[in-house]
Amino acid sequence: MRILQFIKKEIHHVLSSPESLLLMILFPFGLTLVLGLALSGQFSRVQPMPDVRLPIVAQGDLNSRLFISQAENAGLTFEAAEEDAARKQVTDGSAAGYVVLDKDGITYHAQAFNNWEGLLVRTYGRIYAQQANMAARALSSGRLDKVAPLGGEYVHNEGIDTGPQPTSFGYYGITMLTMIMMYGTMQAAGMMDLERTERTGLRLKASPFSMSGVFLAKACTSVLTLLTQALILMVMNTVAYGITYRNMAIVLLSLTPYALFCNALGLAALQLTGEARAASGLLNIVVVLLVFLGGGYVPVDLLSPVLAKLAASTPVGLYNKGLLAYIYAGDSSMLIRGMIMSGVLGAVLLALAHVLFMREGGSNRAARA
Repeated sequence: MRILQFIKKEIHHVLSSPESLLLMILFPFGLTLVLGLALSGQFSRVQPMPDVRLPIVAQGDLNSRLFISQAENAGLTFEAAEEDAARKQVTDGSAAGYVVLDKDGITYHAQAFNNWEGLLVRTYGRIYAQQANMAARALSSGRLDKVAPLGGEYVHNEGIDTGPQPTSFGYYGITMLTMIMMYGTMQAAGMMDLERTERTGLRLKASPFSMSGVFLAKACTSVLTLLTQALILMVMNTVAYGITYRNMAIVLLSLTPYALFCNALGLAALQLTGEARAASGLLNIVVVLLVFLGGGYVPVDLLSPVLAKLAASTPVGLYNKGLLAYIYAGDSSMLIRGMIMSGVLGAVLLALAHVLFMREGGSNRAARA
């Protein structure tokens, strides 16, 4: 029962400074709005197929003009050029390839053929050749009404919709959540250092309440505070931005090991450095690095495959990817991996912080204050 009383005391301490709690909620809420609006174009579910511009070497006859004009409906824009000039464009990389249209047919020249331009030229070339053959057969049969090639906007170019994907707001509604919980490491360190700053450490040391109980109560309160902030932030994001979390209760439950990890990291940093200011400086570096590697600021998959692999080996990266997979695809496997990694690391760091805390009598720094 004493530990519950101490937790109640810690909750009163937390509520006595509501401005810091409010900042921990409003900061990621506002940042979600800024990043969600700024990067909305990078999270489009359907990417339009790009138009392709290529040089063409042609004789300028009726057949060439038809070939060039009909290509526009397929997203191909041909620009007339001499063969030497076209070859130079391919060599210097300003063009992926060039087309030659002569009596031998349609020829595509390129240094590499496994590209989008080559696929589009081959496809369009086959279609045009089939139309030309049909027109020739119609002419030989006297069907002049069938000679003209078919044209018009019969094909609409769109990318492939791969199913439910997060919008920019959906993405940052998750990454800002995990980011601000990481910044909760400094909140945990400050809460543990509170007895020194308020000069109540000596009284606690002289009281019948065990210092292990003090450590446990502060750790539990810190975890509960992080989870409460996460819940409020998710509710605000849902109401204001329409962000979905699939099942908010399950998401909050899955964040418990992550909150333990964030709390333990802050406590371990405090015990290793000896004071809250030094711990805060160290944590600022560690948190920024982990959040960046985890894709908290920008999706690291877009930056480098190496960074994408590193993200999968950090608690932040696993949680970001795991929550996205669970919310938008119903796949919880990566989220479970993140929970296991965070839980194990959190337990190790918490045990380390507890050993260091007890080794110094629980309040040596308070005695020096």
